[in-house]
Amino acid sequence: MNMPPYISCFLFLNLMGFLLHRKYIRPWTTVVAIESTTIICYILLITIHNPVVRYLCLIVAISCAGSAYPVIWPERIRALDGTVAAGVGIGLTNAMAQFSGIVGPHVYSTNFGPTYRTSYVICLSFLLVGISAILGTWWLVRRKDRRREREVAERDSENQI
Repeated sequence: MNMPPYISCFLFLNLMGFLLHRKYIRPWTTVVAIESTTIICYILLITIHNPVVRYLCLIVAISCAGSAYPVIWPERIRALDGTVAAGVGIGLTNAMAQFSGIVGPHVYSTNFGPTYRTSYVICLSFLLVGISAILGTWWLVRRKDRRREREVAERDSENQI
């Protein structure tokens, strides 16, 4: 039962990588869409009782969850200046990606089974915090990029005079 979610994650991540590489989609909007889809899946997991629908939601949620960090990784690193900032950024991003492996066994304890409704609510709250952090990071990076563009434009106009 574990193979289909992770195979779909592998295929979805490769598709996203191809589309991002060809610049058909943008990283920030893609990761927000991925996280939003995961949130919708968890809401469905909490509310729906049909096991087939729940398994399909689980497949989509795992596909999206496994693809969010790799999609946004290059943008977060690009926004950091200097080797120390890049190192700290890589470390924090990697730590957040590994967080699920540490917390997962506690959240998905057999105490919450067989429906795992409590586990899904806990994960949904983490997802809401996560998408808020992504939107905040997007806003900060966009602000920094605009500031850089203004500085470059000012330098170019000074050099032309």
